[in-house]
Amino acid sequence: MSYFEIKNLTKKYGDQIVLDDLSMEMNKGEISVIIGESGNGKTTLLRCLNGLTDINSGFVIIDGKEIDCSKNNNFGLIFQNFNLFPQYTVLENITIPLMSMYKRSLNKLSFTKKQKVLKSKQQECNTISFELLEKIGLKDKANNYPFELSGGQCQRVAIARALALKPSILCFDEPTSALDPKTTIEISKLIKELKQEGYTVLIITHDISFAKDVADKVYFLKKGKVLDNGNVEEILINPKNEDIKNFLGSNNKES
Repeated sequence: MSYFEIKNLTKKYGDQIVLDDLSMEMNKGEISVIIGESGNGKTTLLRCLNGLTDINSGFVIIDGKEIDCSKNNNFGLIFQNFNLFPQYTVLENITIPLMSMYKRSLNKLSFTKKQKVLKSKQQECNTISFELLEKIGLKDKANNYPFELSGGQCQRVAIARALALKPSILCFDEPTSALDPKTTIEISKLIKELKQEGYTVLIITHDISFAKDVADKVYFLKKGKVLDNGNVEEILINPKNEDIKNFLGSNNKES
């Protein structure tokens, strides 16, 4: 049995079908990359998995258990534009979402007891955040603000923020779109290190060179459906599907 499964997922906006009976599966510790032209449902899929958009029908299963995406912390999403809070420091960008998660878990406690628990949790959150910043090589930037960081550094902070919530699956939306080639290589290395640590990773990208470098499995989406899937050799190097050939040819011309 696969660790992560999507079965017959459908998402509609009015009469428009964005995800059409979509199914896919991943093994634990695997990096899967989703490619396809813009407007074919890739980002909507990540939004559905992370509870940011409701699912009309279908099932999402992790480790053999069906989950409600609107009520879980199984997924960690790293947004294309990082979505860091500009008014908060790097450290606060990690600790605030972590503290929010703790607060939700303490709703049944009295106010006094809740405040006492949260005071101890704040120190715990700071410790976790510092450890993650050290992991991504940005411990010395803890008190900086996002505008003082490079794009690659902001990307690393966004990854640390997602990791702090201990998700089962990390989702990346175009992680290299705003990065220069050198920083892209660094992010590729970090993602592969996360895989070695046992994280399951799902990535949307138009960067085919990046996809070739990191992917264990590649999915090609068209009109909200999985048109084909396979390893890098089967999908990105020697595809048999004409739609994929055309997409890769167009993508190469644009780059």
